[in-house]
Amino acid sequence: MKDFVNILHYASSLRPCLVLTNGTDPVLKRLHHIETLRGSKYPISFRISIDWPDPDRHDAGRGAGNFVKAFQGMRALHTMGFNVSLARQMEADEDSGSVDDQYRELLRTYGLPGNTRIVAFPDFDVPAAHRDVPDVTESCMTRYQTEDTRRQFMCAFSKMVIKKNGQMRVYACTLVDDDPEYDLGATLAEAQGRRVRMRHHRCYTCFAFGSSCSEL
Repeated sequence: MKDFVNILHYASSLRPCLVLTNGTDPVLKRLHHIETLRGSKYPISFRISIDWPDPDRHDAGRGAGNFVKAFQGMRALHTMGFNVSLARQMEADEDSGSVDDQYRELLRTYGLPGNTRIVAFPDFDVPAAHRDVPDVTESCMTRYQTEDTRRQFMCAFSKMVIKKNGQMRVYACTLVDDDPEYDLGATLAEAQGRRVRMRHHRCYTCFAFGSSCSEL
């Protein structure tokens, strides 16, 4: 955590950056460092996770007081001039428009624009969970997806780099690091030569719900 501002200084000199964060203490306690990122060569955006529009329900999963902190962090980043968006959880058979309206009212209450981008994600289940779902085959991707929507899948345009047991490992995306099948190697060059088979239950969830992590 202590190096994330330095990492962003470097990364934003090369490409646009999207930071996924809870917007709580790790952000609030480093705002004076984060402010040094203003004026980077490429834009830096922050997506803050606020699971539910109900503070008690959100804090039950994230910790007491973190609902308010998340909005405080989001407002501070917006005030500094960074692009911000809000990530929320999606429930089956929800009235998405009504839920988004609740968030927009909260955004205005906390001094943020009511038209802030809201990204809704389905339930991906906990790490290492196993769901009995179909594999997403090449035929599925060509029959039910367009070229543009296929390009929105994270495994189509990016990778996740993590440090595991002291070694760098490259995974197909941020949602599948609980499965060694998606460990693509120790370097980006090695990972580029590996095909990704969409057999993880979270691959199916992204396919079925049209979810995309990208805002770039």
